[in-house]
Amino acid sequence: MVTRRIAWLALEKGVKTDEILALTFTEKAAGEMEERLDKLLPYGYVDLWVSTFHAFCQRILEAHALDIGLPNDFRLLDSTGQWMLVRENMDRFELDYYKPLGNPTKFIHAMLGHFSRAKDEGISPEEYLEYAEEVKLNLDVGEALGGKMQGYKKQDANKIQITNNKFQTQPSHKASADTTNSKFEIRNSIISDTVGVEDLQSRVGEAARLGEIANAYHQYQQLLLENDMLDFGDLIVYTLKLFKQRPELLKKYQEQFKYILVDEFQDTNWAQFELVRQLAAPDNNLTVVADDDQSIYRWRGASYSNVLQFKDYYPDTTEVSLVNNYRSAQEILDFSYQFIQGNNPERLEEKIPSLSKKLVSQVAGGATIGHLHAADEQGEVEVVEQHILDTRKKEQCDWNSFAVLVRSNAQATAFMAGFERAGVPYHFLSSRGLYTKSVILDTIAYFKLLDNYHESPAVYRVLAMPHWGLGDATLVELSHTATKKTWSLYEAMKQVRTLKTIREEDVVVIENIVSLIEKHTTLARSGSAAEVLLGWIEESGLGARLEKEETLEASRDADYLQQLYKKVQDFEQSFADTSLRHFLTLFELELDSGEMGSLSSEVDAGPDMVKILTVHASKGLEFPYVFVVNMVDKRFPTIRRSDPIAMPDPLVKEILPEGDWHLQEERRLLYVAMTRAQRGLYLTSAENYGGKTKKKLSRFLTELSEQGFALQEEAHVASSPLVRKGTKAVTQQDHKTPYQPTAFSFTQLSDFKKCPYQYWLKYILKLPRRGAAALSYGQTMHTTLKRFFDRLAEQGDGRQGDLFGGGQTVEPSLPSKEELLKMYEEAWIDDWYDSHAQKEQYRKQGRESLKSYHDILSAREALPVIRGLEKRFSFKILGSDESVYSLRGSVDRMDVVEGGIAIVDYKTGKPKEKLTKQDKQQLLMYQIAAAEVFGETPVELVYYYLNNNTAVSFLGSDKEIAGVKQDIVDTIEAIRGYFFPPSREEHSCSYCKMRELDS
Repeated sequence: MVTRRIAWLALEKGVKTDEILALTFTEKAAGEMEERLDKLLPYGYVDLWVSTFHAFCQRILEAHALDIGLPNDFRLLDSTGQWMLVRENMDRFELDYYKPLGNPTKFIHAMLGHFSRAKDEGISPEEYLEYAEEVKLNLDVGEALGGKMQGYKKQDANKIQITNNKFQTQPSHKASADTTNSKFEIRNSIISDTVGVEDLQSRVGEAARLGEIANAYHQYQQLLLENDMLDFGDLIVYTLKLFKQRPELLKKYQEQFKYILVDEFQDTNWAQFELVRQLAAPDNNLTVVADDDQSIYRWRGASYSNVLQFKDYYPDTTEVSLVNNYRSAQEILDFSYQFIQGNNPERLEEKIPSLSKKLVSQVAGGATIGHLHAADEQGEVEVVEQHILDTRKKEQCDWNSFAVLVRSNAQATAFMAGFERAGVPYHFLSSRGLYTKSVILDTIAYFKLLDNYHESPAVYRVLAMPHWGLGDATLVELSHTATKKTWSLYEAMKQVRTLKTIREEDVVVIENIVSLIEKHTTLARSGSAAEVLLGWIEESGLGARLEKEETLEASRDADYLQQLYKKVQDFEQSFADTSLRHFLTLFELELDSGEMGSLSSEVDAGPDMVKILTVHASKGLEFPYVFVVNMVDKRFPTIRRSDPIAMPDPLVKEILPEGDWHLQEERRLLYVAMTRAQRGLYLTSAENYGGKTKKKLSRFLTELSEQGFALQEEAHVASSPLVRKGTKAVTQQDHKTPYQPTAFSFTQLSDFKKCPYQYWLKYILKLPRRGAAALSYGQTMHTTLKRFFDRLAEQGDGRQGDLFGGGQTVEPSLPSKEELLKMYEEAWIDDWYDSHAQKEQYRKQGRESLKSYHDILSAREALPVIRGLEKRFSFKILGSDESVYSLRGSVDRMDVVEGGIAIVDYKTGKPKEKLTKQDKQQLLMYQIAAAEVFGETPVELVYYYLNNNTAVSFLGSDKEIAGVKQDIVDTIEAIRGYFFPPSREEHSCSYCKMRELDS
């Protein structure tokens, strides 16, 4: 709905795409929205603002953070980075209540979750501290009052009351307290309406706890600021602060975004809704798409009341019921609709009588809905397996047609084990568990032996890795010799030549492993954790094996290594000590805290397999056949669990729903699960899940039976483990599904043309690779000049109107050379230089180039009139088979010149005096975008070489434009052919050399 409205606004109403803001909640959803817009907008778009809330706020802060005293090159921490930052600075938090003797880091995750919840509610550390002080003040007054009343009888003391936060006694004993009225309404928190002196004194500890957590929140925020870091909650909080403190910037964006659209509005928290409200004012051209029955993210801060109270904020809202459903058969929709009525009257449909939410299927054919019941958990798994196998045979469908939805990750274990035994191919889509993956355990074991050669379990795990090719007999002989000689396993490896029973080829492999360990031990002492990780992948043969196999398992392992590499990078951004030993120390502490590593996975990645996933992860997806399992008491719905650290009610800004909100959310969760099914929906249960007590059926099944749903009375008895022959295994051919992207950048096309094999490694396998000094330097220079010309453009428009407009209201002045060099130092990227000398050579070169460039600009009669900086675009191109492809990119700079615009692209490589056909292609793409998307007239294309401050310019002819379009189509269609051989003729890169050695 959101994408069609954007297309309607652009095509029918003539609204520019950069005047429309569309917000959603996941990068995947934002990407899918852009893909749909690619198809709906015939010519492409310019600077499309479709993103997540966090990405939008990050973009705003990167442009304007300096306006509220924040660095605009801040680093963004994920949950692991946050944990490590707190753990490294535990002494700053002065914890007592939240510092148990057994494990001083036990409550870090709980505290971080609490701080995140506070940011969702827009609660600043200052507000939290003020509240805690208010509570303490009231208790202090109460204690003082109690001290004056020691002579009174207990029953009189119990009559002390608090009225408007001032103390008084009843009926005749009056005492006054000189205390200031609080802005907080104390309710259900520290002090009740009628309390005794003894109660007041007993609650001093609770006030101290509040003060401790408020101070911890303050210290955490200070740590972030001191280290130029933000967490994801900060992105929203500081954007709100920016708009509050700099109203002229708020007005600028209010005027830019004439239309705002929010998808999945029921998932917004208080702070996100406040951001939307500020941006939408005063015209309030706001569209939100919401289904209150799919509000299932309260545990991560979503405010259910945002949906229910939307009309309180916008009473003139027009409601549009989107009741046509293109996923499920009518029987499933009716079944689900009848069930969700159990949440009345706390549903939007009940609060707005004119609103109808009864869905109407647009899908032909009926559906099967049933209950499957077994004697025990194994029997439940077998019943599900049998239905999958029978349905595949009857309907001739693939494994991808089936999904098993679990309420929690732990419930997936039995189904994975059962499917493994039965030969049913499956893919478990978990959000946690990176640190449990074999390739990650292997890598961590290698790291550990670099720190301690004599840790034999780690040494054995490394030796047992398949890519060495060592046989079991060799491993047994090494272990036996080590035990007999009282050696460590590593010492046995060092003496391998003396072991005559080990074959020569294994001796050579073990000696190579010893040499590698010694080399990487030296690297670990002087280099960073990331350097060691990349050295391990590239030099151990692990990376070469994963590249060569091209199997599902290899692809997954490569993805896991990429995710580990990202975590190592986050670690290095968070700490000055980036050594492997420090990383391992924090890694072990993280494991001790119960963290298993966040895991990202795509539901549609990989071959034909049954999907096992949580109900939360299934939201937005659809499957022909769905099994919702473990439908028993205390499993679905789950037991209500309080937050480890509760948020005081007086600080909560959202209005909490009435009734049992936990049960209501669990009911919505089952509604989401039901509506994932297209043709078949099965709710399954068992009588026993271990233990002596039989499980009761879920209260939801009982509700459904009262509505006429037939429950299966006879339980299937579990048989011996199911092992079926002839079940289709996952093969390599299954994994080689065609690679079918529709959107590309110039860099992608260029990389493919240089070396298709390199393209496969970089964009499909995504195995971690070393960076390059030239790339770090190039990004530094681009960032510096972006900030420099941003400053010039801001002066030019006097902070009025369109930042990228050509006309200035104030004569601009060039930022000083000192400012430019300061921007350069702030933007400097310190990664991937071969040596300190090389780094300083690059650094000096950049300073000299920028100083010369500043002199050139200062000598000009007129400064550049900036039309756009890093202006993003997407344009369409038609393939040979009428397929439509999108080319995306951003232009470094566009200047207003006589007759049109000049497009400028910075280069930090070797300057050229004459351009080849290949050299011209990037700027020719920009020329196409400027004419077809920006609506501008390019009159000059300029490559500006920063190393010696020279420029080469040209303008593409019609023939050249046609040629580059054809070249783009040919390259895209070659990529989509899913064939990535190494280049052996025109290009010889490290990737190709590696492949040649392997072959």
